[in-house]
Amino acid sequence: MSDDAAATAAKAVADADAAGVARATALFAKTYDGARPTVAAAAPGRVNLIGEHTDYNDGWVFPLALEKSTYMVGARRAGGTGTKSRVVCEAFEGDVVEFDVASDVAPLSGDRKWANYVVGMVAMYMRAAEKSGGEGIPAFDAAFVSDVPIGGGGVFVGRSGGTYFWPGG
Repeated sequence: MSDDAAATAAKAVADADAAGVARATALFAKTYDGARPTVAAAAPGRVNLIGEHTDYNDGWVFPLALEKSTYMVGARRAGGTGTKSRVVCEAFEGDVVEFDVASDVAPLSGDRKWANYVVGMVAMYMRAAEKSGGEGIPAFDAAFVSDVPIGGGGVFVGRSGGTYFWPGG
């Protein structure tokens, strides 16, 4: 790929990511009474040309990123206290799901089960924090938008050392 083609591709990705984050930010503000997110993250959708579930079984995989992504924006809950987190997703008509980050969260069911991707990650990080004596995850608000078909991708928080952080923040 020439330098010009690479620069054009990089600009296209940056423009798409900016538009996705803007959509997520608008959903966040609408859902949470005009609040502004403090962090944002993007994750591309992907496909495996070969090898579903073989990577962790010592098999070969060939994943490719797609030109479709999932975007998340978020912020700690106002006041910095409490344990109730809220998530909203554009694909599920802006329905807000609330859960307690301090409890052992059971999988959600019915119309709220889309949020299990988030709840599951929170539960795993909380268990890891308990085992290592680290800090848990603070209560947060988050909004998700995506142009990846439902079931094709996701994004959430990361971890660095003993500290949990929001990607990009």
